[in-house]
Amino acid sequence: MDELNNKWLHVECSEVGAEMCRIVGLRTKNEYIWNGDPQYWDQHSPLLFPLVGKLRDGKALIDGRYYEIPKHGFVSREHFERISCTDNSVTYRLESKPAMHRIYPYPFRLDVTYKLRANHVSVLWTVLNTGINLMPFHIGGHPGINYPGFDPQRKVKAYASFRKPSPIESASVCDTGCLGPDRYDLPLESGFLPITDECFQNDAIIIDENQVENISIFDTNKKPYVSMDFDAPVLLLWSPYGVNAPFVCVEPWYGLCDAETYKGEFANRPYTNLVEPGHQMTLGYTLYCDAEVTPDALSTKTRRSEK
Repeated sequence: MDELNNKWLHVECSEVGAEMCRIVGLRTKNEYIWNGDPQYWDQHSPLLFPLVGKLRDGKALIDGRYYEIPKHGFVSREHFERISCTDNSVTYRLESKPAMHRIYPYPFRLDVTYKLRANHVSVLWTVLNTGINLMPFHIGGHPGINYPGFDPQRKVKAYASFRKPSPIESASVCDTGCLGPDRYDLPLESGFLPITDECFQNDAIIIDENQVENISIFDTNKKPYVSMDFDAPVLLLWSPYGVNAPFVCVEPWYGLCDAETYKGEFANRPYTNLVEPGHQMTLGYTLYCDAEVTPDALSTKTRRSEK
């Protein structure tokens, strides 16, 4: 486990899945990241690549051939190489292997960087196309955020806000795990979304179409707890339904699961990222964790392709 430290936060990251496993507020004493208890969910903040969500029938059509890419991709259990580490930054790297090409036929190199500065962690994913063909991919974060002051007897576990006037719409999820045709407005109360178990009765809240670029989580007294900035076109909120789980996952997605009726090519799926051979793209998000500190100007709102 690699550790990053400053006077506000302590962060722990793993080479397995290049996963951020722990954030502790040194002033607040808060444990922000879910501990991975398998009773509820056995991960902390897995990286989703080269797929976010689920494929229709579990198959991706690529150049006329079907490939069975698992839900959320396949890198979250892979061993990454640590290529640099300082007191406030660590970078991991994964080079694609022939076995991966049997389910995703594109050679790639994936770098994952965590940068600690003041009260926030910047998460950067750099995807390099090492092949000879245009490479389509999706990528996303899945950090589990502990509810502040979790009380299993309380119906409202926390509140969320989005720095955006209502209405905010969510897509719907079918029984198959794919997108359905229906949409609905989130039940905001003076700009706040009460997070309850019922929010996840149909799996997840899916805020697509670039509707938001920030989410803040508040405790049940509406005291600020964590905040996330991103430029991802899709944001999900998810928590295991019906088990009174003590956390919620806040997921910035550069991609989207299939619609139930989708039958097209993988590269034509909504919000697919395309990288030319020899080029790379850097995406990510920033998570602010200590409410006592005012966020500075640092941001990972970056979406670029480089030679």
